[in-house]
Amino acid sequence: MPWLAATEAVSVERRADRILERTGGTYYAVEVAFAANRVRDVKLYTLLVDPATFRLIGLEFHVTYGAFLDLIGAPEGQTSVGPFLHVTYECSP
Repeated sequence: MPWLAATEAVSVERRADRILERTGGTYYAVEVAFAANRVRDVKLYTLLVDPATFRLIGLEFHVTYGAFLDLIGAPEGQTSVGPFLHVTYECSP
């Protein structure tokens, strides 16, 4: 993802380490934010990275897709729902 982090519309910041209840492990947390544009609001993702292997363990995100929000009956004016955590790799701490 180095090309992504070099784009002006994207910011990448290290956040406080996170404990993932599912594994009991502590992981690096890296926030990736895509700037707002005429189509969407700011999009935030948090990458959880295993400090021993540097593997991507999980991805936390918010759903901001308007049609989905309509489908689930989100209140008028609500622009996102979440966070959701997708675990991409299972490992023991």
